[in-house]
Amino acid sequence: MKTFEQFPHTADVGIKVWGDTLPLFFEHAAEGMFSFLQLSGEGEKSLSQTVQVTGIDAESLLVNWLNELLYISGERRIAPVRFTVERISSRELCATVQGSVLKAGTHALREIKAATYSSLAIRHTDEGFYTEIVFDV
Repeated sequence: MKTFEQFPHTADVGIKVWGDTLPLFFEHAAEGMFSFLQLSGEGEKSLSQTVQVTGIDAESLLVNWLNELLYISGERRIAPVRFTVERISSRELCATVQGSVLKAGTHALREIKAATYSSLAIRHTDEGFYTEIVFDV
């Protein structure tokens, strides 16, 4: 099964995301989003951080998760490389993010401002979960 795939969008960028389970689906969404950033440079040291987000439904939880990861990455200058969802429900997520602290002068080759709700609908099928997410760049 595919995990994620980039797709073109008129003014922004997007990914299609798949996951056998809800935790894998959220992990693949994070991996797909960070595939756009293509962080250049190397990390100084490894870091692990717990991330907790809430939402009123699965779609808002997904948007909040991705936007929190963008915030943490920019604020703490972290290049995330691994996402592990520890606990998830339709309204709450707790995960561990592992990555490296970026050296001074390291920057993203492309910037994402935010995950959006544009046409966002998480579908649950016999094969698992699927959605298309558009990012504001």
